[in-house]
Amino acid sequence: MKILLTGGSGILGTALRQSFLAHEINFLAPARAHFDITNAPQIQKYIEANQPTLILNCAAYTEVDTAENDAFICQKINTEGVKNLLVSGIPLIQISTDYVFHNAPLGQLIGEDASTNAKGVYAKSKESAEKLISAANQNAWIIRTSGLFGGESGHFCASILAAAEKKNELKVVEDQWTFPTRAADLSEWIVRNFVLSSAAQGIYHGVSSGEAPNWKQVAEWLLGCAKKNIPVASCSSRILSQSAARPGWSALANIKMPQLPHWKDAVSEWVKQTKV
Repeated sequence: MKILLTGGSGILGTALRQSFLAHEINFLAPARAHFDITNAPQIQKYIEANQPTLILNCAAYTEVDTAENDAFICQKINTEGVKNLLVSGIPLIQISTDYVFHNAPLGQLIGEDASTNAKGVYAKSKESAEKLISAANQNAWIIRTSGLFGGESGHFCASILAAAEKKNELKVVEDQWTFPTRAADLSEWIVRNFVLSSAAQGIYHGVSSGEAPNWKQVAEWLLGCAKKNIPVASCSSRILSQSAARPGWSALANIKMPQLPHWKDAVSEWVKQTKV
């Protein structure tokens, strides 16, 4: 086995590299300069030279708001890039997102087989990639996740702790519900169930377990774990200056696979290990 990991410097890619090393799994994690998923000739040349047996695609355009004014590049990376990987014919694990669901019924966990309803450039680009994979009829797995966090920056938990150092009170939305998911937990789950074991091809949800919180509840739990006594006020998504719509309810149900840790345990563990 030789895994080709794209997006290896991102939050999940970094965690996967650590998991691969821990499990002594042979992998390649080329920088974008050497393996750009939007560059079909480069992809073909790299694959012919290195002969990977599985591609795990974490490469993505994830600037949700910027994407509204940068649709061409977003689509090129998130949709056309996936099409280029499929052309190789190598089994593919594609990391996707809860954003493919917009206006899902409040309070009902979203199963793997639910119909998607993306809104916004980023969300639609990921939804389109899912459709390409489903139509390709080859060995492929789609893993949707949500609220990904890990490392010391670039995610909700790190932003909240950084803000807590500067402000006497925080305002966090309470009308968006999802499962915050720790990258280290997700990477181990992927390795156990999709790399070291052979799951049937299809769509899976890799998210923390528990009762889905809103972001205000996540912030409150996080600050408590970090022993920061700072009040958190509620606010509505409507007052935020965001170009792209966010799902109100995007709590994914992991029905097909073993559960990941509870989101509260995941946040607590991140606080213990982080230097933020």
